[in-house]
Order: sequence, then C-alpha cells, then structure tokens
Amino acid sequence: MDVSVRLDGAGKSGHLRSLALWLTAERELRGRVRTVEPPPEEGTLGPVVQEVLIAVAQGGIGALVAALVGWIRQRGVDITCSVTTTTGITVEVSTSRVRAADPEELRALVADLAESLGRTHELRGQPDE
Repeated sequence: MDVSVRLDGAGKSGHLRSLALWLTAERELRGRVRTVEPPPEEGTLGPVVQEVLIAVAQGGIGALVAALVGWIRQRGVDITCSVTTTTGITVEVSTSRVRAADPEELRALVADLAESLGRTHELRGQPDE
C-alpha cells in the first residue's frame, strides 16, 4: 500500500525533506520512501517537494505512524500533517496535538492512527495489519 504525506504550514518543502530523511532511518521503511518534486518553475532555484510517498509493506503501518509522530514531536513550528492511503483514507495530525500529549496519550494516538490507516486492508478484503 502507498501512503502519501502532505504538510500545511510555513516551509513545508523543507519539512517534507526532513520527514523523508527521518523515515528512511527506520529499518522497516528504508528503501520505501521518496519525495514528489515537480520540475522547478521558471525563475526558481530548484524543485519544491509537494509530498512524501511511502510504500508500506504488510505490518508496516505501525512503524510508519510511530516514526511520523516522533518526527512531528520534534518540530519547533506548527505543522498539520495529512496522511492519505491509496484507498482514500485520510488522517490529520498537528504538532499542537502531539506536543500536548503525555506518553500514554501518545501511545493511544499512534494506535488510533495506525488502526485508521490499517482499514485500507479491510476495504480491499485483505487481513488487517
């Protein structure tokens, strides 16, 4: 399953590059992460990252969500992250929501996000992750 991650907020292209690097550090996601960069517009210095695509293997949703929440927690600016699966399931997470959570709430947030994104397999008639 492919998962797309987009960001709202200032400097989103740089943050998306940072996210891609963060995700590739995860063993379960290594080699499965790429950035989407259209050709640079005339008069610009280079391409702008629009989204990060992750090819998630069976059982990899939990690793993706945990890594994503960890990355969001490290941000010093307000960001809203939209995560969309190939079947159209979308969840949003904001830095303010993650920063305000205690460890127990973070575990519950990660489990809830993983469950929501895991419904992709149910919709396709595949076993849940």
